[in-house]
Amino acid sequence: MKKTSLTKRYDALVLGGGPAGQVLACALAQSGAHVAVLDRQDPAIPLQAWQDGRALALAYGGWRFLEQIGVARHMRAQVGMINDIRVADGASAAHLDFLRQDGPGTPLGVMARMVDLRRALAHRMREASGNCDVLAPVEIHALERGAAGVTIRLNDGRTVQAPLLVGADGRDSFCRREAGIGVTDRPYHEYGVVAELEHSLDHQGIAVEHFLPGGPFATLPLPGRHCGIVWTLPKTRGEALAQADDESFQRLMQQRAGDWLGQVRVVPGSRFAYPLTLRLAHHLTAPRLALMGDAAHVVHPLAGQGFNLGLRDAQCLAGLVTEYLRLGLDPGAPDLLTSYARRRWPDIAALAVATHGLDRLFAPSAAPVMALRRMGLTMVHHLPIIKRVLIRKAMGLATA
Repeated sequence: MKKTSLTKRYDALVLGGGPAGQVLACALAQSGAHVAVLDRQDPAIPLQAWQDGRALALAYGGWRFLEQIGVARHMRAQVGMINDIRVADGASAAHLDFLRQDGPGTPLGVMARMVDLRRALAHRMREASGNCDVLAPVEIHALERGAAGVTIRLNDGRTVQAPLLVGADGRDSFCRREAGIGVTDRPYHEYGVVAELEHSLDHQGIAVEHFLPGGPFATLPLPGRHCGIVWTLPKTRGEALAQADDESFQRLMQQRAGDWLGQVRVVPGSRFAYPLTLRLAHHLTAPRLALMGDAAHVVHPLAGQGFNLGLRDAQCLAGLVTEYLRLGLDPGAPDLLTSYARRRWPDIAALAVATHGLDRLFAPSAAPVMALRRMGLTMVHHLPIIKRVLIRKAMGLATA
């Protein structure tokens, strides 16, 4: 690697080239800010389906944000619309339906494969190259956060500076550790098993969350007659299912999916298993630093809202930085960081508490708890005002 002593200054440095960091970079670049994305791996290298089988449930508000920053147009043909959501509790008659007509009339959300989102982001980053530099693959040789800004020296000899550093570098964030920010970490001792199914009947844009005795099983509508599944299982069973032979897994998916999708086929190479945990940073900011995405919060995937939190982090932070730059102010100033933390904490805390509570509520329970849970589902199903509030929250149209 050729050595150079080049020093370049930006409005913001984003450490982490995953989806959350790329979304922020796209938003800032579109606003006219000059931003650099730093990562050990080149985010422009196409991600293949066998590398990541996750399907993302994007809240409608998050999808609208992706439209605003020019990302959605590069993946529109690869997404499926969520028109209705059905929640069922085991074999009981208790259920809760969120229907498109109960909300503002738009889809409740959008389903996208992670690989398609990554490709769309890489395309948009190339379009924004005038305002956005991708420095990858690189390693950080030294990082200094001072009163005037942030200086990072890279292993190839380059030096980059900015008034703001954004830590979008994942659940084991280097930025978070460097700033001495602790975390609350609680493993769930559960695995999320994901796969993609092809099926003979139309899913009609319906997402189903079925709370089974063994763990929640969700089917999520992808384009055409395809859907993603997420099955949350105790650790030992999740590990065993991840290692099951293809024939056994196929048979189990047909059984769990039920009849409404017809005959199902597991798409080869789409099966993955992920350990689940709750991890919350004790602070979202430090001098000249803002944390976002998994660096700031990892929540239970039960409601499919984890990545949506990261989208809302990006939207909030991009809005603040853009406004400060427009006014000629310091985009890494303490009051901007305070505003970011104050705006984001209620949303993050509320979702962490809600998903943790749901995981506990729908765990195998004694009969009285099961009866109370089913009564609650039935009551909410018949209360339109509460349903409308919950729908807007799930759509990302209300964040606190």
